[in-house]
Amino acid sequence: MKMQEDENRRLNQALENAVQGLQQAPTQEQLAHTLTVVRRAMQAGGQWIAAVETTPGACAALRPKIVQTADGGHWWYAFTSFDEQMKSPDAVKSTFWADINSLFDAALAAEEIQGIILNPWHCTLQLDKTDPHHQAVKTGERVSMKICSVAILGAGAVGSYLLWGLTDKPGVTVSVVAEGTRADRLRRAGCTINGKTYRPQVLTAAQAHGADLLIVALKYGALRGALDDIRAIAGENTTVMSLMNGVDSEEIIGAAVGDSHVLPALIKVASHRTEEGVFFDPDTTIGIIYGEQQPPFDSPRVQAVADLFDGTGLHYQNTVHIREEIWSKFRLNVCNNLPQAILGAGVGCYRDSAHMQAISDGLRRELEAIAAAKGIDLSLVDSAVSYGSLVKPTARYSTLQDLDAHRHTEIEMFSGALIRMGQELGIPTPYNEYTYHMIKAMEEKNDGLFDYDEGEAATRAR
Repeated sequence: MKMQEDENRRLNQALENAVQGLQQAPTQEQLAHTLTVVRRAMQAGGQWIAAVETTPGACAALRPKIVQTADGGHWWYAFTSFDEQMKSPDAVKSTFWADINSLFDAALAAEEIQGIILNPWHCTLQLDKTDPHHQAVKTGERVSMKICSVAILGAGAVGSYLLWGLTDKPGVTVSVVAEGTRADRLRRAGCTINGKTYRPQVLTAAQAHGADLLIVALKYGALRGALDDIRAIAGENTTVMSLMNGVDSEEIIGAAVGDSHVLPALIKVASHRTEEGVFFDPDTTIGIIYGEQQPPFDSPRVQAVADLFDGTGLHYQNTVHIREEIWSKFRLNVCNNLPQAILGAGVGCYRDSAHMQAISDGLRRELEAIAAAKGIDLSLVDSAVSYGSLVKPTARYSTLQDLDAHRHTEIEMFSGALIRMGQELGIPTPYNEYTYHMIKAMEEKNDGLFDYDEGEAATRAR
C-alpha cells in the first residue's frame, strides 16, 4: 500500500512539473508532453483527489462538485495533492481519492459539464472533453502533430536535398525563403537538382511566418545575419530544424526564438555543385538524423517529422543520442574536410597517404579530448553511422569546394571553434591551430592578397 501511495505521489508530482512547464512555455509541443504525462498516470492506475458535494433532498448522495468558469462553462474539478487542495480560496469540505480512469469515464458521460479542471487555483490544467487532443488522453492514442508547411532557409546543397525529397509530398507546401536578387534568381531559374529543375514557391520571411517546420540550411557565416529572418518565420508552433555544420547552431537559434522550438538535427549528404546544378547520390546518402535531447524521445514532433519524410525518398532516422551524433559529424568534418582542402586533392588521399591520415588523426585526437572534457560520450554513437556517405576517391568535400569557388569557408566553425573550446578547457590544439591559419591564408590568397607584381619593393621572410 505504501509503495502504491509513493508511486501515485511521484506520478502527480511529474504532472505538476509538466503543467508548470506548460504555463511557462504554452506551446503545442509542451501541451502534448503534459497530456502524455496524464496518460501515463492513467495507465499506471493513478488517482486524483475529486471534490464532491451532497445532493439535496431526502435521498442525499455524493456527486462531483461543479465549478463555473468566467466564460460560463461548467467543470468538475480535482487536485493532484492535499497541498494543491489547500490552495483553494474556499474550503473544499468533501473529497475522496478517485481513480483517474473512472473519473474520466464519468466525465465523458456527464452531459452537463465541459470537462475536468485539475488544480483550479494553482498549477491548473483544463481537460476539455470536446478537444480532440484531450480526448486522445482517454483513448490512449498518440497526441499527434501534422506538418503541412515547410520553409527552407538556404537553398544550397543541403536545402536542395530537402527540395528534391519534399516537393511532391501530398498535402505539404514547400517554400524557399529568400529576398532581393536571390529571390529573383530562384523565381527565374529555379533550382536544378540531379539534372531536374525545381521551381519552389519563394517567400519572404514575413510571408513564411508560422510555417510548421523551418529548416535552416545556411552556411555558418550567414547564420547570425539571418536571425531576424528566423524570428520572423517562427510562429507559436513552428519547429526549427538546423541542418548546418558545427556544434552550436542550435544554441544560437534557440537564443533567438526559444529552445523549445528547436529540434536538434544533422545531415550527412555528399553533394557537389557545378554549373549544371547540385548533384548527389540518393542511394548512398545517409540523410537526416534528428532527435530530442531529453525525454520523451518519441515526442509528437519527432513522429511528425518521420511522417513528413516517410515515402519521400529522403533517408532519415531518429536517435536518442542526438548531441553525440552532432559531435560525430563535427568530427567527420574536421578530420576529413580540412586536410583535404589544404592539399587540394580528392578524398582518396586519406586511403593512399599515411601522411594525410596522420594529419587527420591528429585533428581527431584534439577534438575527442575536447568532447570528453565537455561530457560528450562519442562511444554512444552507433559505429555504422559514425562514417560519412560513400563517395568516389575524386570527391571534394565542402571546404575544398568553397576554396575551389573562391568562397570563404566555414573554418571558423570547425578549427576556429575547437581552438576556442581548447583554450577554455586548457587543452592544446596545435593541429587545429595550424589548419585554421593555413585555410585562412588560402582564403586570403583567393581574395587576391598575394597577387604581387614584379614592380613591387623587395621584401624578406620574417
